[in-house]
Amino acid sequence: MQESNYFEKFTKEAKQALILAQEKASEVKLTYVGTEHIMLGILLQSNSLGATVLKNFGVSVDNVEMVLKTVGRTAAKSPDTNEPTGLSGFAKQVIEDAVKCAQKYNHT
Repeated sequence: MQESNYFEKFTKEAKQALILAQEKASEVKLTYVGTEHIMLGILLQSNSLGATVLKNFGVSVDNVEMVLKTVGRTAAKSPDTNEPTGLSGFAKQVIEDAVKCAQKYNHT
């Protein structure tokens, strides 16, 4: 399946998580949307299954943001733009793995 087709079959929650991830990356003027932003996008949807699972493991928006600040992942500025240019390599891999997992379990 082509990368552009992945998003067509995503649930509305998954699509919203990616929108929120892009907004989070934009807020800190990064040139990419990374896995950390995807995690924040999931967590920001408090009624989603993904957020529930993460929260049950003790993951919260506050602690993810604290870790990002601690390791300096919120200060990299993009040149002359406020919009991320695309997914990081790791973020692409996570999405590809999620699609493969869904296919393995016959989820549409």
